[in-house]
Amino acid sequence: MAKIQAPQQIGKQAKALFATLLNEIGEKQHVRIDKSNGTFYPVTLERISEIRREATGKRFLLSVAHYYKQEGDLMRDPEIVFLVIDGRKNPGDFDDLLVYPVEYTQDNLGMYQRLIELEDMKPRRFVPNQQASAASFCTMWFKNIRYQQELTTVKESAENKPVNKFKAYERKANKIAADMGFKNCYEAIGSARKDEFYNRCKKEIGE
Repeated sequence: MAKIQAPQQIGKQAKALFATLLNEIGEKQHVRIDKSNGTFYPVTLERISEIRREATGKRFLLSVAHYYKQEGDLMRDPEIVFLVIDGRKNPGDFDDLLVYPVEYTQDNLGMYQRLIELEDMKPRRFVPNQQASAASFCTMWFKNIRYQQELTTVKESAENKPVNKFKAYERKANKIAADMGFKNCYEAIGSARKDEFYNRCKKEIGE
């Protein structure tokens, strides 16, 4: 692990959806979002630390995950634990919402990555490439969650924007996935080649 001061946050578009997830869980410890009538995996949110109230805002750890059952065991597909520092005065003040991927787990691939080492709930060391990859992955993942669960981002709620932009992005992502031999973008995201897929999307489509 490298010892540097600033691991990578998730992008602005991902933050907009993350803020919606924070609204969904509110002050609760656990919430399950399932608005697709079983078409897609539900999204499970779990606060896995106490909320520390500081001058910079509320600091806590939040797990965001898809779960499914395999031979009676719950499988994470995936789960990402985030360090959240929420110092917003207004819902759309995303510069004051700091969100860092800390752990990544994908049970069907036997994958667990400790991305950031925390000390007293503050980053001390992290794995640069893996941590940056997880932060970038969240842009596509949260777009999928928004579409699958018919969620409206905090920004869209304020501006009343439609989701047509995401649907156009999805069509382009599906073309890239097909070019890589996958049925669609969702299959690509769940594969061992997800980083390659995301990098192509970022290069050919943009965030």
